[in-house]
Amino acid sequence: MLSTGLAGPCCCLRIRINEHLLIDLVREFERPMAIREGSPSIAGAYTWLAYDEATHHPLQHVHHNDGIPVLTCGDCGFSGCWPLECRIEVREDRVVWCDFANPQRGPNSAAGEWSYVGFGPFEFERQAYEHALQALIAGS
Repeated sequence: MLSTGLAGPCCCLRIRINEHLLIDLVREFERPMAIREGSPSIAGAYTWLAYDEATHHPLQHVHHNDGIPVLTCGDCGFSGCWPLECRIEVREDRVVWCDFANPQRGPNSAAGEWSYVGFGPFEFERQAYEHALQALIAGS
């Protein structure tokens, strides 16, 4: 189940998957890779999408083959700096987040590639997913 909520003075979109914050799930998954790299503090070093960005974001569009940022850089907040991206598949009755990646730790990274195999996929009932996004937009 996907749930959203606004938090903090910047009005950021906090994403929960089955009652777990997405950032916490990512931090635990990235921890071994960050430790191997000698930089344990960079595991889960993201922040939430800004509300403005989220309400005009491809999360609400029909289908994406490219990586879509679902978390942004924890230092500057810019999604192009240190994003967590995924592919979003919209099926007849499900929405699937899959193929997670951090492009800064992709195949061409000097620090080495981080593999997100085993992280996700996360499947959401399409009607509930769309309802959560509509509720967010209506709250603006």
